[in-house]
Amino acid sequence: MEPIRIEPEIFYHDGDVRLKLGVTSHALAIARRSGKLKFVRKGRALLYRGEWLLVWLTGSVAVLSEGDADE
Repeated sequence: MEPIRIEPEIFYHDGDVRLKLGVTSHALAIARRSGKLKFVRKGRALLYRGEWLLVWLTGSVAVLSEGDADE
């Protein structure tokens, strides 16, 4: 499996997230409904900010400050 880079400041379309991460629509829907995965709706599109995906995937808010470690 190749590493996947998720940029915290970028918004990702629902379909791209499914393809990139290999998760199902059902898994994303469950995460959205439970409040574990933040999202925005723009028209009919579902968008996820990279930061929100990282928090959901790691289950930790600590990942949000990861970029500060380089400074």
